[in-house]
Amino acid sequence: MIYVAAPNQTPTSLAAILVHVGCVRAMELDINGEWPLFISYERRGGGAPRFAFPNLNQVPTRFTAPGEKDFFTVYLRTKASTLRREPF
Repeated sequence: MIYVAAPNQTPTSLAAILVHVGCVRAMELDINGEWPLFISYERRGGGAPRFAFPNLNQVPTRFTAPGEKDFFTVYLRTKASTLRREPF
């Protein structure tokens, strides 16, 4: 996964950046400077959140409480993981 956050880009310049770093498919998430976030969690249950890139408009605990903004998550599965999948 490659995450890009860059100010003052056009769709063409952002696409050029993504192609340059090897992306084949990409998704634009938010163009408002207040909202782009990449937060990692060092412990299960949202423990020890930290920004991958600083955002002075947000706090690292942004997604540890219910909210109205959309988001997606990426999980790292380890050999010891016993994740139970729920049907949609």
